[in-house]
Amino acid sequence: MIIRKNFKDWLFNGKFTADGEVFDVGMTTREALELNRGMSDFYSNENGSLMRILPLPL
Repeated sequence: MIIRKNFKDWLFNGKFTADGEVFDVGMTTREALELNRGMSDFYSNENGSLMRILPLPL
């Protein structure tokens, strides 16, 4: 719950940013934070999630 609150503070209030400006937020990330739940449809697993887990097998 705390991490979700921190992500929402970052997205909607600019907290944890250098200048209070939030940029380059993906549509799935924004929608999940607005709905307060994860996304489970086929199109929610876009390039960003794959990019972030790629180093795991390496």
